[in-house]
Amino acid sequence: MRRADDRPDRDDVMTADVGVVPGKRRVVPGTRRSGPPTVGADRSSRFARVASTVLRNEWSVVALTLVALEMLIFSGYFSGRITAPWDFLGTYNAEAFAWWREGSFLHPTQWMPYQWGGYPAAASIQNSAWYLPVGIVSALVPFTIHAASVVHAVHVGWGALGLYCLVRRWGIGRSASLLGLVAYFFGVGFYSNAQHVDIARAFSWTPWILVCVSSVWCWRRWWGVPFAGLVFWQAAISSYPGILVQLAYAILAWVAVNQLVVRPRPRVRDYLGPLLVAGTGAILLCVVKFLPVLLTRGTGGSTLARGDVFDLGIIGTFFYQYDLDFLGNDVTMRSFFVVAPVVPLMFLARFSQPLVRAALALLAVGVVLGVPGPWAGLVDMLPGMELSRFQLADSRVLVVVACILLGVAGLDRLTARTDTDPWVVSGRTVLPAEGLRRRRRLAVVCVPVVALLVARIAGFPDTAWVVPWALVLLSCVVVLTVTHLPEPGEGELRDVARGLTATVLLLAVVSGGHWAHANLRPWQVEREAQETAQWGSTSGALVLARSPLRDLERRPERAPLPDPADDAVARSATWSAGFYSGDLAVGGYANLVGVPSFEAIRTSVLTGSANAADARAFWSAPGVVMSADSAQAPSADAVQRCVESDECGGGVTALATGYDLDTWTYEVRAAEARPIVFNEAYYPGFTLWACPADGGRCEGLDVDQHGSGAVTAQVPAGTWDLTLAYATPGQETGWRAFVAGLAVLVAWPLVLGVSGWVRRTRSPAAPRGTRRSP
Repeated sequence: MRRADDRPDRDDVMTADVGVVPGKRRVVPGTRRSGPPTVGADRSSRFARVASTVLRNEWSVVALTLVALEMLIFSGYFSGRITAPWDFLGTYNAEAFAWWREGSFLHPTQWMPYQWGGYPAAASIQNSAWYLPVGIVSALVPFTIHAASVVHAVHVGWGALGLYCLVRRWGIGRSASLLGLVAYFFGVGFYSNAQHVDIARAFSWTPWILVCVSSVWCWRRWWGVPFAGLVFWQAAISSYPGILVQLAYAILAWVAVNQLVVRPRPRVRDYLGPLLVAGTGAILLCVVKFLPVLLTRGTGGSTLARGDVFDLGIIGTFFYQYDLDFLGNDVTMRSFFVVAPVVPLMFLARFSQPLVRAALALLAVGVVLGVPGPWAGLVDMLPGMELSRFQLADSRVLVVVACILLGVAGLDRLTARTDTDPWVVSGRTVLPAEGLRRRRRLAVVCVPVVALLVARIAGFPDTAWVVPWALVLLSCVVVLTVTHLPEPGEGELRDVARGLTATVLLLAVVSGGHWAHANLRPWQVEREAQETAQWGSTSGALVLARSPLRDLERRPERAPLPDPADDAVARSATWSAGFYSGDLAVGGYANLVGVPSFEAIRTSVLTGSANAADARAFWSAPGVVMSADSAQAPSADAVQRCVESDECGGGVTALATGYDLDTWTYEVRAAEARPIVFNEAYYPGFTLWACPADGGRCEGLDVDQHGSGAVTAQVPAGTWDLTLAYATPGQETGWRAFVAGLAVLVAWPLVLGVSGWVRRTRSPAAPRGTRRSP
């Protein structure tokens, strides 16, 4: 029997009187709830459970971190408000738009008619040909400057994700790997060289290349070799050649360390064999792009002298901003910045760790190949180094990646992983007695001292060094504080690790964000204002009003160069608007330096040339065929008569009958056999067919380069229908190699499956009743 003071409390009374709500859990009368039945508390607990689940999932945290960094730094790129300046509005992206607009992956564009008398699409190595990210975007939206800006921002995140995967494959803890992701997100090439898309893409692909040439890569998985081959192929066709050359030497050192240092030593069939298969497949895939490059423009390149400066000011860019006039080198080629926490953590890395040894090998290759020194003459003798005109700048990706790997290894040494709470980052803290020697702490103490001396001696202004130096000092203090902590109790270990990691990540974000926004000029301008100032309109508006260049009677005329015109005017990015609008121009910022026909045209049209006026009239005219009476371009008067009356000199009359991007047709009458010249730039790959006007058998005519840089040939006497067409040389062979490379990569999973089946059938069957070991 209940006593009077045992009456039910208010919650019991309420639950006894409440009916059952459909879809809700039934409450048994007489039982007490653990808390008030508030909707807000239920939602809060549900949110807490979801947040806890997300934060415990590795890839959720990685994705959230990347999205947060992208929105923090590149939100203007995504919205279209800002973009990169200078060459970003040149042919880098304009050619990419035209290559994918006028052709496709399986039917590539043959001829770019927009600048310098036209040139083969294959002759421009930096036009994003066969580059899948650009192709995918071009299939969805026109590849305007806004779209190109988004692609650049995504490449930054892709590179940061690659470095995270790299250190994770080497056994680094999740939180230390997260430092690598944040640090590489602020890699110098993404910002100082935002305008140079091939350099930025080299920074993006380098971590993926390194993880795919590692012995710790997923070589035993069916997708390991195909994925590695895809990475090698896409990196090779999209990256700056100078960086690729230095990266190739770095890969040799990286692979040697993997084979000789990693224990147990990997077997050839488990590492070098699959790596060789992936590399062979990638090389064959690349032939379809690089063989036509060699056949259309040769091996010649720029003859500009190398002038890298490496002094105390350049060393200071490891800590400070670089957009300062007193520093040597071009503004885009001088920075070696790494975020502040990485510098002191580098000195705590355990040198016996395989990843640390691989990173030191990477750093050594970068220093030897990039830093000017007594060994520079020997470096210049290495095969392929002639492609690396800016050796110091090309070595930055190796140096920066190596420093970040060392810093990540140092943080991993301070913290250890735990299976119960992975994103708390650590289950224990490595104590001073467990291996942190006094000289390493002394090195950490020296970091802010050296950074301060560099700032003052090199002459960095106070506004450029005070805040970065303070962040470096704070990072060193945090690291030294952790190394001097007394041994914490068991319950304090996780709190120490959580606080250390959170502080380091925060310092990394603040340091990188401050550095990026202290050097806005190389990577951030107002997009619409910049496009309008250069082109008079935006690239999107130009695309909407684009003039078609197919099925015309005659090739349209080209926009002439102004008079006077120096090299800066002739090679201005202003002419790149034609790629979007469909208009043609004589000048333009095309990467054709060293190509004979390009050099001949450029020399003849610039002010100061003996027949500059005639050359400008010849190249700016619509499509014409004229008598080649000399090694120079025909006179301006002769060009005008040819356009107006089809009387093209020397008893030659020419009537344009058709034009379609890479095909020109004319009806030509010659009183006698004589040389003729087309006002189209000559490159290997042209064919010229002459068909009798009254019917009969067509014959091929030999074509060659005229002294003006144009296409020339010897036409027989009579009336002929001439068809001048361009087809990229070597492309058929390239496609065969491409198919072979694709077959190599696709066949590898089949080889793995067959070999696994053979091993299983040859192994003795286990007796019944026994359990196989996992």
